[in-house]
Formats: sequence, C-alpha cells, structure tokens
Amino acid sequence: MLNVLLAASAIPVFATLAQASASASPAFIGCLSQGSIPKGSTTIKRASNDLACATACYSKSSSFSYAYWDVDNEKCHCSSDFLSTSEDFVAGANAHGSCRDGKGQVEVLMTDSSFAFQQCYSTWPDTYDFSDTIQTDVLSPESCFSFCSHHLMAQYTPYSFESTTEFTCRCSNDMQFGTPGTCDQSSVFTFARSHEHDVEGKEDASRLTMQNNNGRRGKKVKRAGEGGCPSPLQACKTAGDGSAFQCIDPNLALESCGGCIHGSFGSSSSSSPAVDCTTLPGVAQGAVACLSGQCRAYRCQDGFKLKNHACVAV
Repeated sequence: MLNVLLAASAIPVFATLAQASASASPAFIGCLSQGSIPKGSTTIKRASNDLACATACYSKSSSFSYAYWDVDNEKCHCSSDFLSTSEDFVAGANAHGSCRDGKGQVEVLMTDSSFAFQQCYSTWPDTYDFSDTIQTDVLSPESCFSFCSHHLMAQYTPYSFESTTEFTCRCSNDMQFGTPGTCDQSSVFTFARSHEHDVEGKEDASRLTMQNNNGRRGKKVKRAGEGGCPSPLQACKTAGDGSAFQCIDPNLALESCGGCIHGSFGSSSSSSPAVDCTTLPGVAQGAVACLSGQCRAYRCQDGFKLKNHACVAV
C-alpha cells in the first residue's frame, strides 16, 4: 500500500473544476437528474459555469452548502439541502467529474469542502486494510466528509446495502482504488483531503492519525507529565500501566467506542461506558465502525441478520 503522504501528491486530480478561490474549495458531488434541484432553492444569475456557480452560491451565503449547475440551461441554483437518493444519480460523461450535455443533467457541487474530488470507480478495492478503514451509512456527501474528518481519504457510493436513501461512506489514510468507471449511481466517488484543509483536530502530519494495527485511535502511549491530548482526543488509561495513557477519540475509536475502555487517565475508577466494537457477537470480521461513540455494524456472520446497525441471531 502506498504511503499516503507520498501518494497524495502523485495522484492526478481529474475534476473539471478549476482551482478554488481562497475563500472556498468546491468539490464535485455527482451528476443528477434535473428534478433533483431542491424546491425553494435560490437562483443565481450571471454564473457562466459550474465553478462560478459554486463560488457565487458560497459568496451569497455560506449556509448554501450545495450548488446545482443546470448543464443544458446554464442556470445556477443554491441550496442548503441535499435531498437526493441513489435514484437521482445519473451516468455522467466520464470518471473525472463531467456531466453530459443534452441529457437534462445537473452537476452538483459542495460549495466549500475539506475534500477534493479525484475520480470515480466502478468497484470498491478488492481488499481493504480494515485496521486503517472505517465505514458507515450517511444521508449526504457532506455527512460523509464530516465522518471522515480525521482521515485523508473519503469514498462514498450513492447507495447502501440497507437503504436507497443512504450513502455508504468509507474513510482511510491510504490510497486504495478499484476499477475506474463513469460516475453514476453505483460508482465509488473518491476524494482526497484538499491542501487548504488540515485533518481536523491534528496539528501536523506526525499526528494525522494515531491508530494501531487494530484500528484503535491513540496508538502513541504517553507517560505522566508528557502533556495532555489535543482536542478532540481524550487521555485514556492503558491496560496494566497506571503511569501511561493513550490519546483516543471515543467518538471513532473502534476498540474504545464511547469512552475510555480501561477508564479515564487520572481517575481512580476503571469503569467505563466504552465498548470494544470488535468483540460484538455476530459481526463479520472488519465489518463494524464506531460513529459518534456508538458501534455500527454493516455486515453479519451466517446465522445473524443486520438490524439497526447491530447483528442479531436468526
């Protein structure tokens, strides 16, 4: 697997967007049908192309998270909402973020994103390093980028195995790809963190991730007196060593989801509401993520079925 800090500079950016202005970083989201433009959206005049549309929407109001560029009619619409489902996504012109002329398509862009679109793929990678990957279902591309705020890569596809109204979202710190393909409703849309945005809660590249081989945030063990943890990480006790602590994010830590699994550092109590998501019964290997401090499974072993992101016996 390529080292992410080297690979990031080697990957060509194929999006049709020009370089974003200093005030905003638009990102291609997909080609949708004309009927997907939200009702009540604001129309912007004098926008001449997709980038101008996204820039104008953001300048009008930073609350306009999405720009809808009507390709055939060359009209720009701004909205705070993304209400589309997988059925609204249509096949674009290529894998690089271009929509088709004369087909009634709307190019959708986030007006300001911490991730830059790279390319569409027709398949997920054949293999995944689940120690470095988390996955969940989300309701919008914006939610996927928020979920991946601690990672360098974000990938989504406009459907999930459970619902046509949700997106499957994966986050990683390594460049992993499948087979390139035209952007459509079954594609894997791949994004890399833009140069304008650092990884949330981290101050430099040496702290981009603190995950060990089991996907646990807080790989780096510190001794008492070495300083605290940068927000949003928390100081948690390590197993069997009261003088050391690990910096973890309990909202995302796979083996300490929802708190400090061995107790908070500096506290005499060893009890904790934290859960080790990898020990949940019935969950297929590597098929669970910690989101907002709760374990969410997305695939089950034989004899179990998925219900409300948990595996229950059948």
